[in-house]
Amino acid sequence: MQPLHRSDEVGRYIAVDRSDGGTSKIVSWDPVTGDEKLLFQHEQTDIAGVNEDDDNRTWMFTYVDHFPYYWYPAPQHPLAVLHQALRQRFRNVEVDIVNQTRDGSLAVASISSPVLPPRFLIVDVKSLKVLQQLQAYPELKSEDLSPMEPIEFRARDGAMIRGYLTTPNVADKKKLPTVVLVHGGPHGIYDAYGFNPEVQLLASRGYAVLQINYRGSGGRGLTFEAAGYGKWGREMQDDITDGVKWAVADGVTDPKRICIFGGSYGAYAALTGAYREPDLFRCAVGMSGVYDLPMMFEKGDIPRTDSGIRYLKEAVGTDEEELKRRSPVYNAEKI
Repeated sequence: MQPLHRSDEVGRYIAVDRSDGGTSKIVSWDPVTGDEKLLFQHEQTDIAGVNEDDDNRTWMFTYVDHFPYYWYPAPQHPLAVLHQALRQRFRNVEVDIVNQTRDGSLAVASISSPVLPPRFLIVDVKSLKVLQQLQAYPELKSEDLSPMEPIEFRARDGAMIRGYLTTPNVADKKKLPTVVLVHGGPHGIYDAYGFNPEVQLLASRGYAVLQINYRGSGGRGLTFEAAGYGKWGREMQDDITDGVKWAVADGVTDPKRICIFGGSYGAYAALTGAYREPDLFRCAVGMSGVYDLPMMFEKGDIPRTDSGIRYLKEAVGTDEEELKRRSPVYNAEKI
């Protein structure tokens, strides 16, 4: 339970509740009695962002159901009115209010999409007039960038897995060389729809880019996130493999030209893919990776705290021989 601010009702708070393992809920909560009133919940996805004004009053929540969406607890709040006006003016983009002056007269907004690099706007809150614009990547043109599309497929055990596919600007979008870009974390982190310089760089070189929010990723409730605990190199890896096979079956990916690449946990998954699926991947690239799971209990900053040790036991596991079986460093001969 995360209280955000006092409600207009005496003795109650507006809070984010993640206590039941499902997707996060926005509730009106009485901390004395424990009574809750549900204000908003999306059955598929968590709350991804909370926007507050200078009085710490929440005026907008963001959630990502393939694409970003918004819920306004107070639609008439000046910043909510501004946000809605910007959404009407700039269609099919993500809109965020990132700052405001202390008197509330001016605000800084950002707009972006996979094919629109971030653009920052200084806006008059009362008149809704855009006073100034600043582009984050002025040398990048939208027509040169590649579209990102949400995907969803069923893994081998029936779990529904989501992700994104970015395809290069080529006439024939079949049998493309493909880079599987695996996000790090892994727990609580997830790939989202939007402008991604790394994805666009790869797509500009002619590669399709596949991003998979395997079980254990964030954004879909604590139950989905916990489904990855103890499943490193197993079901979490199967989700990535099944996503690649989906892309091959769909015709977009050339089965003979696939690379798997990532950083941190993504690097672990890349090298795990190399030994678990040696006939599927032509290359594997690991950046700042962990390749020896037992070593995680001995080196680095995670095992320096009790909470870090508890996390490793829950997320990675405790059976040393099993951890070795799921570590790339002990499986190189399988490549």
